[in-house]
Amino acid sequence: MRWYYLLTDVDDRRRAEEALRKSEALLHEAQRLARTGSWSWDVLSGKVVSSPENARIYDFQPNEDSAAPEVYFQRIHPDHRERIREVFQTCVVEKTDYQADLPIVLLDRTVKYIHATGHPILNKSGDLIEFFGTTVDVTEQHEARAALADCV
Repeated sequence: MRWYYLLTDVDDRRRAEEALRKSEALLHEAQRLARTGSWSWDVLSGKVVSSPENARIYDFQPNEDSAAPEVYFQRIHPDHRERIREVFQTCVVEKTDYQADLPIVLLDRTVKYIHATGHPILNKSGDLIEFFGTTVDVTEQHEARAALADCV
C-alpha cells in the first residue's frame, strides 16, 4: 500500500512540473510574439527579475548581470535618464503606477523605443514590497510615426 501512494505522489508531482514547464513556455512565446517582456523589482533585496523577452528587448548578454536596477537605467538614453529615474522614484515613494515612453541605447549603440509600465505591490500594512511591470518594444511604431511625419 505504501509503495502505491509513493508512486502516485511522484507521478502527480511529475505531471504538475510538466504542466508548469508547458505554461512557462507558452507565456515566453506569447511575450516574444507580443514583444512584451515582464519584470519585477523586489524592494527588500533590491533585485530585478526579468523575463527572457525583457532581457532580449534590453539586449542583455548571457554573462551580464541584469538583477541590479541600475543596469536598466544605464540603458536609458542619456537625454532621458534623469527624467525617467525621477518618475520611477516618485512612483516608488507615492506607491503609484508607473508609466513611461523612452528610448534605450543598446550596447551596439542601436536605439530602441519602449513603453514601460509598473504596478506597486503592497503588503497588508500598506508597505511597498515589490514593483511588477512590463516593457513593450514600440520601436516599429515610433519609426512609422516618424516616417509619416517626414512625409507631411
